[in-house]
Amino acid sequence: MSSNKLSNILNALKRGVSGVARNVGKNVSSAAKNVKNNIENIGNNIGNDIGNNIGLGKNKSNKTNSKDNKTYKSDKTYKSDKTSKSDKTYKKPRKSAFSKYIGVRSIFNPVWCLYGLRLSIAVLSVFGVFMVISSSSVTLISNNLSPWAQGLMQGRFCIIGFVAYIVLACMPPNFYKKKVGVIYIVAVVMQALTWMPGLRHEVNGNAGWIKIGPITLQPAEITKLALCIWLPMVLIAAAKRYKHIGFKAYWPVLSSLAVPLLLIVAGKDLGTALIVIFIAFISFFIGGFPIKGLLTITLLAALGVLLMVVTSQNRMRRIFATLYGCDAKDIRGVCFQSIHAQYAMASGGFLGVGIGNSREKWNYLPYAHNDFIFAIIGEEMGFLGASIVIALYVVIGWCLIVSAIKSRSRFISMVLVCIAAWIVGQGLVNILVVVQLLPVMGVPMPFVSAGGSSLVMCLAAAGVADALIRANLRTLISDSSVDGTFSTHAFSSIADGPNADGLNADGLNADGLNADGLNKKGLH
Repeated sequence: MSSNKLSNILNALKRGVSGVARNVGKNVSSAAKNVKNNIENIGNNIGNDIGNNIGLGKNKSNKTNSKDNKTYKSDKTYKSDKTSKSDKTYKKPRKSAFSKYIGVRSIFNPVWCLYGLRLSIAVLSVFGVFMVISSSSVTLISNNLSPWAQGLMQGRFCIIGFVAYIVLACMPPNFYKKKVGVIYIVAVVMQALTWMPGLRHEVNGNAGWIKIGPITLQPAEITKLALCIWLPMVLIAAAKRYKHIGFKAYWPVLSSLAVPLLLIVAGKDLGTALIVIFIAFISFFIGGFPIKGLLTITLLAALGVLLMVVTSQNRMRRIFATLYGCDAKDIRGVCFQSIHAQYAMASGGFLGVGIGNSREKWNYLPYAHNDFIFAIIGEEMGFLGASIVIALYVVIGWCLIVSAIKSRSRFISMVLVCIAAWIVGQGLVNILVVVQLLPVMGVPMPFVSAGGSSLVMCLAAAGVADALIRANLRTLISDSSVDGTFSTHAFSSIADGPNADGLNADGLNADGLNADGLNKKGLH
């Protein structure tokens, strides 16, 4: 009995020791695995921290060790590391979208172009007010009026123009896309009012004015801005339809251009008509208009201008005077303005005779404050002052063209180029007339010449350009794809243009620019 009991006790002890050994082994194995996991987690975290410090690390979240990570990241020593202040993923600082525009390449920076455009326009507009005061004071005094009258009026127009600039600059591009039809119709109706008795007003044989009480307006200035927005939009729509119906797609475009142009021509305003034709030509050229059609239309326009010239004896005499010089009988006639403009430019020298000291404004040079204000600038401020004015127009044109080329939208690009063609082209024509390289045609200098219609609408056009440029800058920044080279996206194939700039997303149908929309507007 005693031996059996002893054997049972030994067996029980053996089983107990074996069970304890198995439990200890399992615990040791589990503890070893936990230690191994903790070591691996710590190693991974340290590796991520080192990688983050050199900008190459990536945080990899693991569900199995998230608790360990939180415990480790809550440690004070870890938080004291300047490169890892929180649990957030470290991101490498992104370079500015325009950081590559350094040195000479800064002139291609769209941001600088926006500021250059604003500064140039502000300087020209304010400078124009002072030059109007200087050039008109003597004429006003001789007519028993205040020498400040014309300048104060120009200042009021300048304020109105800047208000229009600010309002239009705050509008998104889609506003102009959706309201372009309304803008066009308003311009055409205003131009048609020049033929309404009671409103029609003539200035030196030019019937392109309307007078409502004390207010005199030149609707052609509104027409210029309307066409700068209207033509790009309808050309883009016509380019899509051209694939299916051929040249018929462009008939609505041509008819919508012909209506205001014929109204201007009928008012005998050849100078304004030429500016409108130039705007239309530029828009057709960059808008993908068929080359054969463009050449045909250009030829027809040239024949129309030639017909207007040969049917006017006064225009013929001005052209011959420009080409062959002035006869003695023309010195007091068609050459009078040109000759005294040359006197003014010649007497100015390099630095000029001083602001307010012009001699030609003493009733020698007609319209010294308007069409021939550049001659007074050359006389009072000399070659230097005249060169600065020309440089400001160059800056305006450059900024608009660069912004157009960098645009991702064909619509924005075309509108900016059309506005550049209007402002810079008209300024160039005015200067060439003053220096007698072109015959006198009554075209004012944008932002500078006296006249409310021209100043207000030029500033309004600048506001539209400002809005479109800023919208394009937002797109460039969001894309983060700007480099130091030109992007010709907007001037790629016209077939790809409407799809590329998202015009389908904006909805040509919503804008009323499809075939049905044009029929509803009566333009088909």
